[in-house]
Amino acid sequence: MTHPDDETPPTSPSEEQTAGAAVIETAERLNQARRRLFPHALVVGLMTGGIAVAFRVCLDHAEKMRSQFIEWSWAAGGLGLGSMILLACLLIGVALWLVVGFCPEASGSGIPHLRLVLRENGHLRWWRVIPVKFFSGLLGIMSGLCLGREGPTIQMGASLGAMWGESHLGKGADRRSLLVTAASAGLAAAFNAPMAGILFAIEELHINIPDSAFSAAMISCISADLLARSFLGQTPVLQATLTQIPPLDSLPFFVVLGILAGVLAWGFNKSLIFAVQRAKFQSLSPNVAKVVLAGSVLAIVGWYYPPLLGGGLVLSNRALAGEGTLMWLSVIFLLRFLMTIGSYALGTAGGIFAPLLVLGGLLGLMVGEISQRVFPAAVPEPTAFAVVGMAAAFSSVVRCPLTAIVLIIEMTGHYELILPLMVASFSSSITADELHVTPVYDALLETQLAASAEGREID
Repeated sequence: MTHPDDETPPTSPSEEQTAGAAVIETAERLNQARRRLFPHALVVGLMTGGIAVAFRVCLDHAEKMRSQFIEWSWAAGGLGLGSMILLACLLIGVALWLVVGFCPEASGSGIPHLRLVLRENGHLRWWRVIPVKFFSGLLGIMSGLCLGREGPTIQMGASLGAMWGESHLGKGADRRSLLVTAASAGLAAAFNAPMAGILFAIEELHINIPDSAFSAAMISCISADLLARSFLGQTPVLQATLTQIPPLDSLPFFVVLGILAGVLAWGFNKSLIFAVQRAKFQSLSPNVAKVVLAGSVLAIVGWYYPPLLGGGLVLSNRALAGEGTLMWLSVIFLLRFLMTIGSYALGTAGGIFAPLLVLGGLLGLMVGEISQRVFPAAVPEPTAFAVVGMAAAFSSVVRCPLTAIVLIIEMTGHYELILPLMVASFSSSITADELHVTPVYDALLETQLAASAEGREID
């Protein structure tokens, strides 16, 4: 028998009506915020798509010019190599001078700085970030630095959102929401990956913003991607040809790949932070010795193997095509790892998304080749591991597994790899957690804050 005192007193009709009215009122406020934000999200999405197209077209032309110059230098012999070194040093020097002299927050990917702005409701100097990010990133990648275009595109997109928000929105949640929507549109336009852009906003840029921002991010990502596809085409960024779906027997090997990607995250993040902390550019005059060293290394490497330079799209597609012996792949992997760390630590504008995909693709192909040799029936196609390795590396280093999975599906068009992608990406993320690997943008933000406390700027 239930004691009368134990029974919950019935809710009066007036209390139920009050609670229901509160729910309806909250939903209406959210709908109003969405309706208010949607037109602005559409505009900044289109603007971000436009600057992403311009940046990508300029980078494509710059990389073609670099390839043509390398071909000329081969014909010119020693004079050509000397010219390559001189040009690389000049480009790096100017790219670094722009950042150090005019906009220190434009160094690196810019994502840690964006997170800081969102966390502290800070101010984004869009009038400096946009031109410095554009031209520093262009010159740095043109020189051969192993950096990606997505970081600059994300920060430039956020800067466009800040510019539009200052002109058309008041202070507060709407302006912060516009920063996030424009940043997510930057990722969407950079890689033709609108869903990945939305997920990136949820997994990485979720600091101090209302729920309406995520709905607005969908509008921005769709509009930015639509504009980018209109000018650049709808072909997937990465070309991966697979003849069959990996069998279920191969899933344990994808777990192994995920574990190795988690170990890669430990080495990559530790090395990157170590290098960034020691990159001390404290004046308008960059360290000439480091610029000369970087330019010389890039020129010599480019002289012997040009695909190692730049964002790495050529290397990624070669990994997806299954090119190279195990020994060759391991050498290229090591060189590319070191060059990516050194390139980012210099302090010019440039992201790590694309370089991470290169490392993940090379690691995945090596794991696939070894697995096929040991168990050929379970691993009929090693190139599937190259595709999955890209997502696993991104997931473990950045710690955004859902973004990683969707990004690679959108970049390659291979939805049939969804199960291996999930297995490897979550395995890599769990491994990185067990190894106490700080997500790379969190670690870079901590480094930036520590450097600011010491009176110097580091991204």
